Amino acid sequence: MKDDFKWLGKWENEFKGKDGKAVLELGCGSGIDSEIISNWSKNLISTDKKSDVIEKNRKDLSDIDFRVLDHSEKLPFKDNSFTSVVASLSLHYFKRSKTVEIFNEIFRVLKPNGLFIGRLNSTRDIHHGSEGNILIEERVLNVSGNPKRFFIREDVEELLHSDWKLISLQEVTIDRYGSLKVVWEFSARRNKKNRILK
Repeated sequence: MKDDFKWLGKWENEFKGKDGKAVLELGCGSGIDSEIISNWSKNLISTDKKSDVIEKNRKDLSDIDFRVLDHSEKLPFKDNSFTSVVASLSLHYFKRSKTVEIFNEIFRVLKPNGLFIGRLNSTRDIHHGSEGNILIEERVLNVSGNPKRFFIREDVEELLHSDWKLISLQEVTIDRYGSLKVVWEFSARRNKKNRILK
């Protein structure tokens, strides 16, 4: 097992509880993180917009609630539905305005004081597109025909402004893929007020 597959371990207690706390995962991909979270919570919904990926996950990990969902659209969940939202390497494919919308939706579906854990491309992620591609808007590049955003610390802090309580934010190098990848890893708690970021 690669070291990076253990990255959620530090939040294990956040997912535990009677039958597990309500957790939403956005952009689950092949289900690596889903499987790990499911060891701590049986109340997990793991999502991805690719139906073939979800179908495979359902066969391989049949005890997890996998759903096809495009998280660039309004999330089909009630306000205050989840105690935690996990979004690893799935929120950096959008222009700034859409990214703001997604973060607002995550805020909406989290319970007050709910935990948001995520990872985003760093501008230092040179092996995965941060250099040598056409600029679409500031720090958003066309990588293989798709927008891909690369973040600096201030970008993440702006998205997690005063209506969140930022717990941790660090730039780390991970070994999830064939070549090393540099990301911003963060955790934040939702406050009790409504949030509108423009």
